[in-house]
Amino acid sequence: MKVTLQFDSYSEFLDFVSSRRAGSTNKTHISWAGLSLATQAALQSEGIAYIEDAQGMGTNALLKIPKMSRQAALEVIKWKPPEVPA
Repeated sequence: MKVTLQFDSYSEFLDFVSSRRAGSTNKTHISWAGLSLATQAALQSEGIAYIEDAQGMGTNALLKIPKMSRQAALEVIKWKPPEVPA
């Protein structure tokens, strides 16, 4: 069976995909956030899977994570989701 879908815009496509993803969440996984590998490794070592969860911790809590540098903490705090093209 072959199914073809057509969307009027990229944002419509993203809405469709995110609504059908198993266990869908509006959070961004750290491996998809474009963070440096060192930052990803530090967050993963603490069991943090989503960048939004890390941002919610605050700078002081991030700096208490082993191998989390000030630069890495700043990278997490300043991260913003990419804009969806119109």
